[in-house]
Amino acid sequence: FHQHPIHNKVYLLRKSRIELRRMKFSPITAALAALATPAHSVLYGDEWVQDSQGKFWAFYSGGVAIIDPESCTVEETITQDNEMANLPAGWSDGVYMQPKDSDDQYILMNSRINRENVAGDSVSDVYIFDTKEREVIAKVETGPRIVHSYGVWTKDEFWTHSDGDGHFYVIDLEDIKNDSTTVGAKVKAHDERPFHGKLMWNEDGTLVNRGFATATGEQFLFELDIETDQFTDQYDFSMDVKPGTCSGLHAIAYSSINNHIYTECSGGGGILEFNVEGLGIQFVHQHLSMTGSLYEVPDGSYVIATNKGGNKLHVFKPNGNGMQSSLAYDVEVPGYPSTPQFYPLDNVDGGADYMACMPLTSNPNQNHIDPESNDVMCSYYNGCTGAQTLADIDRGICYHDETMSSPKDLMRVSSIMVATDDALCQRCMDQGNYEDGMCTCTPNCGYCDTNFETDLSKSGVACVDLGKVVDGTVSSATLIEDAGGVKQGRGYSSSNECAFGRTYRSHKRGMKWDASISNYPRDSVVIVDMSTQEVACQVDVPGAPGRIVWAPNNSVPRPQNQLVLCFSGESTVNVFDKGATQMKDLNIGDKVKVSNGKYETIYSFGHKNAKTMGEFVQLRTEKSKIELSKDHMIFSQGKALPAGAMKIGDILDLSDGDSAKVTDINIVKRQGAFAPFTTSGVISVNGMLASSYVNMQGGESDKVIIGGVEIFSMQSLAQMFEAPHRLACAVNFGLCERESYNKDGVSTWVVAGHTGANWLLKQNSFVMAAVLAPVATFFFAISAIEYILQNVVVSMMIVASVYFASRKMKTAA
Repeated sequence: FHQHPIHNKVYLLRKSRIELRRMKFSPITAALAALATPAHSVLYGDEWVQDSQGKFWAFYSGGVAIIDPESCTVEETITQDNEMANLPAGWSDGVYMQPKDSDDQYILMNSRINRENVAGDSVSDVYIFDTKEREVIAKVETGPRIVHSYGVWTKDEFWTHSDGDGHFYVIDLEDIKNDSTTVGAKVKAHDERPFHGKLMWNEDGTLVNRGFATATGEQFLFELDIETDQFTDQYDFSMDVKPGTCSGLHAIAYSSINNHIYTECSGGGGILEFNVEGLGIQFVHQHLSMTGSLYEVPDGSYVIATNKGGNKLHVFKPNGNGMQSSLAYDVEVPGYPSTPQFYPLDNVDGGADYMACMPLTSNPNQNHIDPESNDVMCSYYNGCTGAQTLADIDRGICYHDETMSSPKDLMRVSSIMVATDDALCQRCMDQGNYEDGMCTCTPNCGYCDTNFETDLSKSGVACVDLGKVVDGTVSSATLIEDAGGVKQGRGYSSSNECAFGRTYRSHKRGMKWDASISNYPRDSVVIVDMSTQEVACQVDVPGAPGRIVWAPNNSVPRPQNQLVLCFSGESTVNVFDKGATQMKDLNIGDKVKVSNGKYETIYSFGHKNAKTMGEFVQLRTEKSKIELSKDHMIFSQGKALPAGAMKIGDILDLSDGDSAKVTDINIVKRQGAFAPFTTSGVISVNGMLASSYVNMQGGESDKVIIGGVEIFSMQSLAQMFEAPHRLACAVNFGLCERESYNKDGVSTWVVAGHTGANWLLKQNSFVMAAVLAPVATFFFAISAIEYILQNVVVSMMIVASVYFASRKMKTAA
């Protein structure tokens, strides 16, 4: 079904099936899942261990070298598998994984070598290494030509893609513990024919169970169910793109800011952007002038594309949901940059506070570099053909037979007489250069030149401070010299003879180090200190290196986002008789501005932790900015809405009664988390009107939702539930001044309520309604008592009413 009318019919049929299966996944479920795990979409699935002490595992032809970056030495090599057979001569992707609730540590690595199994089928193998014992413990047979692999650690599953049959093969870590060597599931990710492809899944629960896959030769974006390991749908984009462009998709990334998928076109066509909000897939835009491998910056603030052929790093700014992203910055990165690794730096305003380092893949053949312009003459991107002079021949440019249709062979002659007529075939004037009666005019050109002097001045590693890119002070990457170089890729069956193919250079970050493979000046691993952007060392390995994985020395606790229910420490409030004061300097008892001319006392901190690191939504207007957790509520046109629901163009209420439009949204990491409670549950932060509370259901509504029905305001419910706390403080303020907090900095007054609310929101609608009704009635009664006690006039009226009513009853008696 390559045309949209047919595709839409199939999509509707599938959608009804998908919705039935997904009914259990509400926005509540997604919000709760997001609290349990970190953001965001991932590259491979082992990024979460990169800041733990460990070793680099360098997979080379026929073995593995375990390298200590501190001492720059090879501690040990492994050359045989669990059956005492030699390890394969080539490797594809691999990741580090460890099962939940276990101290076991594994690297699962794809063999690049196909073999024939007992049934006569072409297959590949995944090698499973125990990183503590430093040995191969198992091999798992898969489909042929497995390349990309992913550690879906939230499910304890390893996914690897077979380019040979177009399926993902899934290995369950529990099976490894039980000594099983079989694949747990096989997930289709193509339409009619198998192609090379990649997977995108999301750690933080924003996409719930949805994963997306690409295929380089089919015009579809495929959707997979990560929970059930099933193919669920495919979106045909053939009618959305410019005719003759984008024959398929390759690289893929996701932004949780706008719920968009970004994909790299194969065969030209730039970058495609899709909206995957809810359950559907909608085409958003084709960015024709940009291309490259795609990655989400770890804090989610930007999506970047490494345009290898264009020697650029494109930085995209996600805008509102359904709106096309804008190209925010272009960074010059000469040398054909490979994939980035991100090293966190000190906090800066605006997000993207990372050093991004990319190993360069430039051709190191000195003969292929023009001595006058210093430009690389031969590469996959500018070709290496069309020699016109003997000087071109000397520089290794190929002389192809232009009478042939593509792909073209090198020019060959059959006699010296013919050679004398062609000035570019001078070597063929020597009878000794003929084999079987034929002489090749330029046998050592392009890729076929294997004996050359290297020039690594355009190779090495390039690094750029993304925070400085964002603040406008940097527009080009810095070259780290003497950081090696790699052998160029071989051409394809569709390429001219001796042409270059794509060149890849694997690397991995571990703590502050970035380790990349190198073939020049020798087979080695180059380790760069990302904190100083200097080469730490170059460690020789016994064979040509292909892939690198970082493995921690010991098992690492699963990542858990600390509970963040608050404003960032950089937020500012107005304190009576003090003026502008940062959140971190506030105390219980301070009187803070809540609206124009009105101040209220802080009686509690729902969250107070000066050391915690958390992610915050940064909302910018033309007048100011505010940073608060995604479920913390902020007022927009009179409604208290979660910060994560805000979009560019939404209107925010200001404490002076005015309003301002949201002009920009970032996800930033900040130290310090604070949630001051005022008696009205409202506070002015950076001049904006915000709530003291969070929306426990997430989503985009300001209401409590039960069974799909909006019941009442979340702000009112939270204010009512805080009534006993406020009442206790009113009776004995000293009790609240001695407030205590748990290890995460959450008030002990708040923890019980938050835990109870989390439990309640996991129940079905009937249980929610049955529990909430009497609980709300109780807290409403407490709120009424609080209101009466805190309002003198009302109290006097009630006392007077009771007095006169009793008098009337006595008179009547």
